Amino acid sequence: MKKVIIYGLGVSGQAMYELLGDECEILLYRDGEGVPEWAEGKKFLGKGESIPDDTDALLLSPSVPLNRPLVKACKEKNIPVMGELELGYIRSKCRVVAVTGTNGKTTTVSLINHILRSAGRSSYALGNIGVPFCSMCEKLGEEDIAVLEASSFQLESCTRFAPYISAILNITPDHLDRHGDFLSYAAAKKNIFAFQNEGFCVLNADDPVIRAIEWRGKAQKLFFSTERKPEGCYLDNGKIILKKGGTKDTVCDASALKIKGVHNIQNAMCALIVCRELGLDVDELRRGLLSFEGVEHRLESAGSVKGVKFVNDSKSTNVDSTIKAVNAFGEKTYLILGGRDKNLDFCELFAKMPPRVKKIALIGEAAETIASFAQRKGFKRYCFCDGLENAVRTLYAEASAGDVILLSPACASFDSYRNFAERGEHFKKIVEKLKNETY
Repeated sequence: MKKVIIYGLGVSGQAMYELLGDECEILLYRDGEGVPEWAEGKKFLGKGESIPDDTDALLLSPSVPLNRPLVKACKEKNIPVMGELELGYIRSKCRVVAVTGTNGKTTTVSLINHILRSAGRSSYALGNIGVPFCSMCEKLGEEDIAVLEASSFQLESCTRFAPYISAILNITPDHLDRHGDFLSYAAAKKNIFAFQNEGFCVLNADDPVIRAIEWRGKAQKLFFSTERKPEGCYLDNGKIILKKGGTKDTVCDASALKIKGVHNIQNAMCALIVCRELGLDVDELRRGLLSFEGVEHRLESAGSVKGVKFVNDSKSTNVDSTIKAVNAFGEKTYLILGGRDKNLDFCELFAKMPPRVKKIALIGEAAETIASFAQRKGFKRYCFCDGLENAVRTLYAEASAGDVILLSPACASFDSYRNFAERGEHFKKIVEKLKNETY
């Protein structure tokens, strides 16, 4: 490539620029007015300017939808459009594992990386988890393993991405504000395996959407399940079993996992299959799995105050994730919901709300919308709160020792925070403040 346009000036745009900067002419393009420090003084394609005829590719950050005018214009001129994840893949020599799904991606990628590193393998967790693939792709060799968290935003533009092992954890409605409808969202997820000509694809046999997927790609399919006994990994009398061909291996009791919930058993099963196909033996798998503590902002303990337990699940930004979080606890639970609305349907959440959820505090832009769904389902145990701290204090005033106060918002954080991590950190600081006031 001699001339490219990079669309998007976040960390992915910067990573692509640094990867290609010495070998081709680069024009930057942005939607907004601000220019980050790294892009100051660089060449820009101005709004309304013609696309140069000798442009070889338009390179997209994940934040850029495919319906933007510049993207459409490039496609009309037959200029290739490629995302950051695919560019990193094309430039890499390492073995690539890619994990997608509506929920559980970060936990599963972190677990795979942990198991591999515990066994002495050279593994790197990259992609949507926080480190762009392009920032590392040419630093990794054939003996290294890139474990990529792949979002629908990253996958929707892919036409050549073919990891050695792909995995889909689940597909439930999310990001409908970006993709328009559920079918388009699911179609983006399927790109994770669509171009594989070898290797493996690991799938959740319990997910009805995944079971109904029209199969494309030539990878060998392996399944995990808590309800069935497929080729891959399953539960048998509470034990996690790996099965391939005529061989069955017992890994451990599911109850021994340090991460809570049935969904995390599924995440663990997926990770076990991936790591087995990368050559680890059962002892290495067991050792890595049982030493994994979980990830920050995902059912993370934020401590307790006078016996009331606080749990930070700020990374829960959709309905299905919050349903799983609520069902991970047997104690009486007080729930904090709300944030930026993503056009999701909350009916299922209130239809499946267990009786042990004693009260819900609603916050953020989506509060009124969520309340309307609650009313539709006859759920009346909610209140409106002005911000996260007010919600925590309101619920703490009603909770008793042994109860759980759970931040699992089912919404994006962008109405009040830069990201879910900042929201989770604020929650933990509020809990610390309560501790200091109480003791």
